[in-house]
Parts: sequence; structure tokens; C-alpha cells
Amino acid sequence: MATYPVVHKESGEQKEVVMSVTEWSQWCDDNPDWKRDWSDPSTCPMAAEVGDWGEINYVRQNLDGMMFFKKHKQLLDLE
Repeated sequence: MATYPVVHKESGEQKEVVMSVTEWSQWCDDNPDWKRDWSDPSTCPMAAEVGDWGEINYVRQNLDGMMFFKKHKQLLDLE
């Protein structure tokens, strides 16, 4: 079950509705005067987990390179 903060388009009333993802689609169809409330960043889905995929990939590649270097340092006569 997910919690969806919503706001009434005309009155500005705010509330939270708790339902499954499939129920959410139907609820939106049944309640056209309400919309998802994105004003509070803490209620955005996965706000803390969002990142730049290029940056994440760069870090992973460098970590893999460092692990390879540590593993094969003796073979490369770098000690």
C-alpha cells in the first residue's frame, strides 16, 4: 500500500489517501477534482534515492578499476 498526498484543485484542501498502485489509477479517474500534491519534497517517491546515472556509473567503473589494480599489483611490478 502506498500513501498519496493529494490536493483539491479548487479549494486547496490537502489530504492523504492510502491505496495500492492499481487502485490509485482508478481513484484519479473517479476524482478528477483532486491531483497529486508535489509541494512537499519529502513525499516525492524515492527522493533520497534519485541520482545522476552517469555519476553513479563513473563511480562504479572507478571502483572496479581500483579493485583490479589491487588484485594485480604484483603482476604489474608496481610494489
